[in-house]
Amino acid sequence: MAKLRAVQPGEQGKRLSVSEAAARSDRRALLLALEVRLAAALEDPACHPTALAALSRRLVEVGKEIAAFDAAADVEAGPVAVASKSADAPWSADDI
Repeated sequence: MAKLRAVQPGEQGKRLSVSEAAARSDRRALLLALEVRLAAALEDPACHPTALAALSRRLVEVGKEIAAFDAAADVEAGPVAVASKSADAPWSADDI
């Protein structure tokens, strides 16, 4: 088992490949890996022009699936978790 440690400021976790994410049966990780793979395919100069529309459409769909997955996770976590991700409203001591 891997030893857990704190993440350093600015450090990012290892990105999984599509096959690694699928092997772990981690739906969110799979969607993120697909998003990265689709974006890379779209930016590839060798990408055939007829594939651009389908790749673009699928990239948008995957982005929506990630957003829906995260929204469902927020609902399951409860209102405190949702509020902790929200930006604070501007406040002034003169408002009292």
